[in-house]
This record gives sequence, structure tokens and C-alpha cells, in this order.
Amino acid sequence: MKVLFYFLGLVGLLGLTLSCGTQKVKNLTVGEVWTAEPNWTGSFQGLAEGLSALLPITTNSQEFENAERRPYLIKRIERLSEISSTAKHGLSPVRPDPRFTLIGNFLPQAFQNTLAMSNLDRIDLARHSLLQITATCIECHQRSSQGPNLASPDFDRYLIQQRPLDKAEYYLAVRKFDLAREALGQVISSADEAANFFEVDRAIRYLMGIAVQFQMSSDLAEKDLQQVGADTRLPFYLRHNMNAWTEAIREWKIEKPVPLNFEYVESLIEKGAKAQAGFADRGGDIYFFRSIHHLHQLIAGQSEAEAQAPLLFLLGTAYEAIRDLGVWRSHELYFEACVRKLPKSSWSQKCFERLQHNWQENWGLDVPPSIMQRMEELRLLSI
Repeated sequence: MKVLFYFLGLVGLLGLTLSCGTQKVKNLTVGEVWTAEPNWTGSFQGLAEGLSALLPITTNSQEFENAERRPYLIKRIERLSEISSTAKHGLSPVRPDPRFTLIGNFLPQAFQNTLAMSNLDRIDLARHSLLQITATCIECHQRSSQGPNLASPDFDRYLIQQRPLDKAEYYLAVRKFDLAREALGQVISSADEAANFFEVDRAIRYLMGIAVQFQMSSDLAEKDLQQVGADTRLPFYLRHNMNAWTEAIREWKIEKPVPLNFEYVESLIEKGAKAQAGFADRGGDIYFFRSIHHLHQLIAGQSEAEAQAPLLFLLGTAYEAIRDLGVWRSHELYFEACVRKLPKSSWSQKCFERLQHNWQENWGLDVPPSIMQRMEELRLLSI
């Protein structure tokens, strides 16, 4: 498992955003995506055109995973990877939000990983990776009012027709939480005996993530759980997780104010780990969502590498615990950033060990040469 991570996070590093001239970009229909040649120019405008052209596929899981069209998909991702390795884009300072900084720092690696996943038939991971790249570009340009508008009104009309979970993940990625909640509600309310409870499980956990990680509202999280819990069709394992979330929310609501520091957030992560016994057990989610929110706050206030590195390690640890939520797979990003931020330190060694474990576990014997090369580079940096 791999990479939709190079783009969701890392609050507090440099805080830059794209600036490449305001231009409109045309979104294609699904048919046009497969028939149009990917002759995008080797510039960031060309990259924007390519990402926009693929949006109808990136937000359609069934179309993206169509095996017959895999060669066409790989050809287009290869072209995007080529452009990202050579294109230069201007950066203009905005208020600190290092997720956007990572666009410049990690874009070539992200496309390399997306391409490697596509070639190795890890298509769902490749789609989420491409979705995160595109969504971060969209949000960045919307915030700065600079650069191309990657999502046209035509795309908005197309998105309405997609599966509820596909819509929800797109809205989550661009942080349109009201629309995401509406789509997630559709996923949950459609549960029946033939339902895909994997999707229902993911939808409920996304709801918890919105309420806790982004809105820091114990009341909203509790209300959502009460409404969802009234559905008698939910399987036992999901109710088990929901009971643990309810208990964690109750504890949160009566918690006395304490200083926000490394030790406090570390204690939240430790509680989450204790509540999460196995891969199917997600009882620690509330603690992890809370810790991620607080870590973003803490790292935004730090400028020294010595202070950032331990926070990056905790961010990687917390995101690693929720890595099965495709849109929020960011753990490897933080571990790698930790190594690069404070090389040849005890923290860089810890972060590299976690990163190496994930890469070995996820890639197995199929580690692409580009990943092997980067792993060796990071190993030398860490020691």
C-alpha cells in the first residue's frame, strides 16, 4: 500500500502556494479522456490540463479500475510524471499552510509512486494518490485565486452523477465538508443486506474525521454516532468500534483543559493505540483524529527543525493508524519529511525505521527502482 500521502498534510513547514497565471482549463467527458492524446505541454499549465482532463476518471472508481483501459491510463500518468519532473512553477507566500509547499517539494515523487502503483495493479491506491494531487492543486488555487481553475462547471455537473462514496472522497479532498457529509449520508442510508459494509464503515469513519479532526466538535461527533447507531443493519464489528468511539467522545467532553504540548498529544496517540487491537479494530480513531488536529496546530507554531522533527514523527504515527482511509493516507509523507528536516538525528532514525517498515510491508518484493533509490537516499540521511 502506498501513496496518497504526499499531499494531505504537513502543517507548518514553509507555507507557499502556486502562482502560474489565472487560466481556465477544460474538463473532458469520460469518452474524451480515453480518446484524446495526452499531448500536454511540459509546463505547470500542461500539468494542470492533464490533471483536469483526468478528473472524470479520477473521481469514478469503476472507470479508473477498468482493466481494459489500463494501458491508456498508464500512458497518461506517465506523461504527468514526465511533466512534473521538469516543469517549474512560481511560488508566492501566503499564510502558513505547508500542505501546499509539498506540491513543489514532492510532486515528482508522488507521480512516480502513482505510476508504480498503476503498473503493479494497485489501482485503488493509485486513484487515491492522483485524487489527492489534483484536490490539493484545486484547493490551493481556490485559496490563492491564482493559477488555473482545474474543476469547471461541467465537471461539477458530472460529479453529481457519480457514486456517493466517490463524490464524498472528492469533496473531502478539497475540504467541502458540507457536501461531503451529504454524500456520506447517502452511503450510510443505502445500507441493506446486500450493502458493501466496507463502504459504510469508511463513510462513518469519514464522518467522525470531519467532526473531530477538522471541526473539533465532540457534540457533532456524538450526534452523528447516535443517528448512525440507530440503524439495526450495521454489523457487529462496526458497532464494536462505535462503542469505543462513544466512550472516547464522552471522555473528551469531560476532559479538563490542559496545556497543548508534545506530551499531551503523545498521550492521545498512546490511548488510541491501546484502543486499536488489530487491523479491523478502529476503536482508537477519535484519539488519532484529535491528535492530528493538535499536531497541525503545534507544528504551525514551530520554525526550528529540532522542534518540528518529533512532531512530524507523531503526525506520521497518527496518520499511519488511519491509513486505510484512502483520502487521508499521509503517514509516509510525514516520516520522510522528518528525515529530511532533521537528518542524522535520533528522530530521523526513528522516522526512517517506520518509513522503511511501511515500504517493505507495502511493496514487498516489487519495490520499484525509484523507490529503492529514494529509500537508500533517506537511509544515508537518517544515520
